[in-house]
Amino acid sequence: PKVRHNVLETHLHFNSPESVRLLLREMKNSDPDTRINAIQLAGKSTSLEIVSHLLSLLQRWRIAPSHLAVRKAAVGALADMGNSTAIPVLEAILSKRKTLFRPGLVQLQVDIITTLDRYPCHSARLLLEKTARSRNAVLAQAASEKLRSMEGSGA
Repeated sequence: PKVRHNVLETHLHFNSPESVRLLLREMKNSDPDTRINAIQLAGKSTSLEIVSHLLSLLQRWRIAPSHLAVRKAAVGALADMGNSTAIPVLEAILSKRKTLFRPGLVQLQVDIITTLDRYPCHSARLLLEKTARSRNAVLAQAASEKLRSMEGSGA
């Protein structure tokens, strides 16, 4: 796995045409650790196909704990990419309510909030402001804290 990871990282570094195919293959791997490692590397890609795959991972919900880790890695990778097409999907996740069938949802929502400052678009800030007014106290507090930290850093 380490060699595979290094090969993939090298392809991404040199923007190899093969990198998208390899990355997609690894992100679909049945081994959760391999998938998560590939998803984390995906943040170095600029491929719209990779963005699309990461967004599709966020839109599917499975109860398995490993799937929450996959989704959290996808949130981080999308933030690394800073592609504004992710904002509507992230907003949809932030608007979901916790149910028995969505374990880890609040944790994922907080992770989304903490990454919104890494998007270069104004809509990410608007989403933070909207979430700060949410009836969900946990999300409202996380969004308010992120907004304060952004103001303090001049973002």
